[in-house]
Amino acid sequence: RSYIAEVSSEENRSSAYSLTAAAGIMSIIVGPAAQLAFNGVSYPGYEIFPNIRLHIFSAPIWLALITNVIVILIILFLFIDVPPSYAEDQPQLVFSLAEMKVQ
Repeated sequence: RSYIAEVSSEENRSSAYSLTAAAGIMSIIVGPAAQLAFNGVSYPGYEIFPNIRLHIFSAPIWLALITNVIVILIILFLFIDVPPSYAEDQPQLVFSLAEMKVQ
């Protein structure tokens, strides 16, 4: 939440929070729905590669692996981290261990 507050503007902060909340709800719904989608695939399943089978137990894992790889690639190549825009006249809070060391 603090990252969203830091990188979003005042105008779109509420939509940024609502999209984050919607992503959480979608993860709760899509996970079991994806497992339910593979309910009809019987246990021996289909051999997609030698010694690799797609069945009711392995299909959700393969789907999760593929979606995780896609998300990691999106984060690596498309995510642009916006540095916070501090006003130049406002003091910035910087903490370091050297400053906190008891002398």
